[in-house]
Amino acid sequence: MIMAGPGIPSGRRIATPVSTIDIVPTVLARVGLDSAGGIEGRRSLRLGRFKLIKDENEGTHVLHDLAADPEERTDLSMREPGMTGQLLRMIEDRELGTRNSSDEVIGLDLEERERLRALGYVP
Repeated sequence: MIMAGPGIPSGRRIATPVSTIDIVPTVLARVGLDSAGGIEGRRSLRLGRFKLIKDENEGTHVLHDLAADPEERTDLSMREPGMTGQLLRMIEDRELGTRNSSDEVIGLDLEERERLRALGYVP
């Protein structure tokens, strides 16, 4: 997957596998739009060896240590509350940082927003 845009570092390669189920909700959150009701997906963030997956639809989250558990089978969120809290705050900060003071979506013009709406990605 290749991404480009404001706030996205250029020339950076991440070897971590990406699940296609996460792409739409992650991109919409990045540009400051809520995913339309019924869109399956999660927001995920990786910091070092830890990966947090936040499921907006279910209101849950899980934390994995990818070095010790590359198949992401063990939830460490209760054992690592500090790391869990830090990653949750980073996700929230990222979402809040995508809107300007007038609550307009940054980086998308009206035509682009309408195209996303027509495709069913935003309400």
